[in-house]
Amino acid sequence: MACICCVPDKNENELQFSSGLGETHHQNIVKQEPALFGGVARTGQAFEVEYDFTGGTQNLDLTLDTTDGKFILIAVVGTQPHLNGKALKRFDAIVAVNGEAASRVNLSMENLNGKKVKMSIFRPAEREVILRRPGKLGITAHYRKSSIASWIASMSEPGLVYEWNSANPDKSVALFDRLISVNGDSGTPEEVVAMMKSENDLILKVLHYAEDSH
Repeated sequence: MACICCVPDKNENELQFSSGLGETHHQNIVKQEPALFGGVARTGQAFEVEYDFTGGTQNLDLTLDTTDGKFILIAVVGTQPHLNGKALKRFDAIVAVNGEAASRVNLSMENLNGKKVKMSIFRPAEREVILRRPGKLGITAHYRKSSIASWIASMSEPGLVYEWNSANPDKSVALFDRLISVNGDSGTPEEVVAMMKSENDLILKVLHYAEDSH
């Protein structure tokens, strides 16, 4: 049996939203950036992995984050039986299952059990975005309580992020990219968004999911 868990929310419609400035308390913030992919992935990587579930009861131990409504991201990687291909990592996006667009249905253990499964994976690029104040960021960030990271939900012109993209097309960020840390500090999605409200210059670590040529 293949077991894959989607990260639940107490209220599936309860979308957390942040904009503007405000006071915050940075409790339980990790005072060091997490080592995601070794800090070397400048462009996204598309690849495939294969699993064989035809040999009896097995367990594919993945916890998934589907909270942004666009990507199915890997939140937790557990035991990976009979894997042929690269090892999966946190924040990898599952794009397709046996040639069909990935969904909760075709990633369910009922669908995977007894089959050979080929998953198309997209590993995001790590991008560092440097924003010089003063000025408005020009983005909104959304997250749910169970999201592994907040994401860029909208981007407007004028704005510091839009200006960064225009000046640095090879390091641009896009909608649904995940916000990982601010000035070297990471934390919960709520804490990361709160740190972005600072009036100081910002260095953002962002995971970029667009499959582009940069």
